[in-house]
Amino acid sequence: MTIPAKFGDVDQERILTEIADQLKFLLPPGWDYVQIKYNAIGDYRETAAIVRSVAETLTPWTPPEVIADLFAELRAGAANPVGGTWLGAVFEMRHPGSFRVNFNGTAEPEFRNPPPAEAFAEELRRFPRADENIPDWLRLRADEAGDAS
Repeated sequence: MTIPAKFGDVDQERILTEIADQLKFLLPPGWDYVQIKYNAIGDYRETAAIVRSVAETLTPWTPPEVIADLFAELRAGAANPVGGTWLGAVFEMRHPGSFRVNFNGTAEPEFRNPPPAEAFAEELRRFPRADENIPDWLRLRADEAGDAS
């Protein structure tokens, strides 16, 4: 997904590099690869990771809050009034620190735990989108949350 951003590509790259730099110190010894999935809707967010060691073992890992906070900053900086912002990111890094990231701007994120109903309406309040850019699933969930309040 191309991200039309409040801040420029330099700012985006700075935050992504900071995520990578933080991970180098936070990951368990002997890591070779990490994949982090960050999903957010409104104020609700989930961050999970899988770490592969040099011995090829895969281990679930919960990144510290500082990593989730950096993703939240990246997400907020990518917001614009036409397209909103992205809803999920998959960040992959290989030792010693080369990384890539893919953003999800329209598909419903796959959460491990369901977000509270009000998070969907909050998403559209915090990160408004042009009407034609609101995915059907998000419109439906936000409308349901409005009916429940």
